[in-house]
Amino acid sequence: MSPSPPGSRARLWLLVALLITAQGAASLLGSFRADDWINLERGAAAWSTDGARAVWATLNPFGLYRPLIDVWHGLWLRVFGLNAPPMMALLIANLLLQSVLLARLVRARGGSRETAAMATAAIWAQPNTYTWTTLWISNATGALMVTATLLAAVLHARAVRKLTRGEGAGWTLGAMSVVTLLGALCKEDIVLLPLFIAILEVARSPRMSGSERRASIAVTGALLAIAAGYAAFRLLILPTPQTGEDRYHLRLGMHIPRNILFFAAHLGALPIVALLLARLRMPTAFRERATESSIESAARREAIAGFVWAVAALLLYLPISGRPSYGYLLAPAFGVAYGVAHLLTWLAARADAPPRGSPGILWTHALLALTLTAGALYMIQWHRFGELERGLVRDLRRDAATLPQGAHVAFIDAGRGETPAGRTIFNLIATSEPSAFTRIALGRPDVTASTLDVPGARADSSFSIEANAVHVVRWGRILPASP
Repeated sequence: MSPSPPGSRARLWLLVALLITAQGAASLLGSFRADDWINLERGAAAWSTDGARAVWATLNPFGLYRPLIDVWHGLWLRVFGLNAPPMMALLIANLLLQSVLLARLVRARGGSRETAAMATAAIWAQPNTYTWTTLWISNATGALMVTATLLAAVLHARAVRKLTRGEGAGWTLGAMSVVTLLGALCKEDIVLLPLFIAILEVARSPRMSGSERRASIAVTGALLAIAAGYAAFRLLILPTPQTGEDRYHLRLGMHIPRNILFFAAHLGALPIVALLLARLRMPTAFRERATESSIESAARREAIAGFVWAVAALLLYLPISGRPSYGYLLAPAFGVAYGVAHLLTWLAARADAPPRGSPGILWTHALLALTLTAGALYMIQWHRFGELERGLVRDLRRDAATLPQGAHVAFIDAGRGETPAGRTIFNLIATSEPSAFTRIALGRPDVTASTLDVPGARADSSFSIEANAVHVVRWGRILPASP
């Protein structure tokens, strides 16, 4: 296979630049919503003496233990205040860092510059898998965990290289261990890291020497010990409650096929489009052949490993009884990108041609996925959330001076048919926890709030509610009413 021309890689990086620009432009319209208010409130507590003790010693309101995320939210709340776009810009920058780490991982495992560039472009070509993270600050959990995962994988490859050459790897192993632990304090999913590493190592086992294989087993074993220790801590010392209809209850049931379909639809899109377009652009790659070159064999095995990695990253999500979250798509999307990059490399090698068609394939999927994702956000009126959220906060603050200590605020959600999903805009922005929303918006830790759904209610209606302030909400805007 001939190397691809420099222009091919330039088109891949141009695609990445275009999608970064699209994400940055979208972030300017962004807002806080849903779980953000709970996370911001806990983040604010993380920077106080008493609150920090609770953050590091107890589960959060969702029954999870993620203290570094609380510190993260609290830090940026102190720096940016109630200004969501800069926080989203940090998540977009983090995704760029992740794509660079993915490219570095490809190179560390013997992939070419062309394959590394395709892997970088392939992650950005899936906006349906990361937009829900970069444009929602609560998904910093998965974002930071994935960064730690990729960095630990790169350090793993470096440690194996050093040990194979007979060099000391103490500092590299130490850094890998610290990064893995930090990732665990962001999201529990990093306990799957040894499995993901083992999948990749099996893929390249035919190319390993005996000393390299022994080094790989030793370093992977160190990762396994860290992951097992943290898993034991979370299961035995600070376990997430597994009862009833708890949001994070892991159980068997008919929700598993539903979750599988959700993930297959979103994660399978890029591989399917890549195969279909490759069939048109490189038809000779699909002909039967009697032999396979070493380049083809390596690329094929790495492609399979990438897709198996994506499946492994879903293992903790499939049995979750709550509805599947778009935030769960981020981690497996990197396995898909890794697999697709090697798949296209394999097909180009079989066609005995440079992968000139690869940029076009990734561009086609990226533009399609970007259009569909933007359409989905538009349908729920996400583009208006920033303006509406700022209006909600402004209107609440207008009347805050009249609220006594320990006041209770009631919201009457009068919306009807405001989004295709049937949820109202106020529900999407604030109703995950109205008390946290009100406390953060007012800067008043003493107030509480509740929401009552009364479709069609008017601002001049009377309500039998014991509250110090009542607000009727429709289309994401509030009007004061007398209790």
